[in-house]
Amino acid sequence: MGCSSEDADLYGGGGGGGCVAITAGGELRVSGTILANGGNGADSNNSDIPAGAGGSGGGILLSAQRLTVTGTVSAKGGDAGRLKEIFPSDSQAGAGGGGRIFLHVPEGRAEELVLTGNFNVSGGTNAASYARKGGAGQIVLQTDQMVVPASG
Repeated sequence: MGCSSEDADLYGGGGGGGCVAITAGGELRVSGTILANGGNGADSNNSDIPAGAGGSGGGILLSAQRLTVTGTVSAKGGDAGRLKEIFPSDSQAGAGGGGRIFLHVPEGRAEELVLTGNFNVSGGTNAASYARKGGAGQIVLQTDQMVVPASG
């Protein structure tokens, strides 16, 4: 399940990851994959046309009385496009930043939370050695009275 963006076509930037929100009044079990990843920027074969930038990761909200995640939940940023024919390890484009994963259980139900799956809010990569990858997103765990942010 997810709404990950497709990679860019012909010199474009990757699309943003969109949003997934799942709320359950009882138990929510995630054993598969939920994606809101940014799309990759398009590569360029022409030095006059820059490569495309990576799209940013989207947002994912999972809220339930009992929450179990044993699968994969990802809102990562898209990779920057490359200048393929001219400088295959170079890019003038930026990589997309990671998105946000927000996990919510009611106050006093922390024992109903099982998080043994894989979570990814990393930024996209950039082939250029001098360029930085996209910044990490954020994973947030919230009960009704407390917010605990965790860096990606």
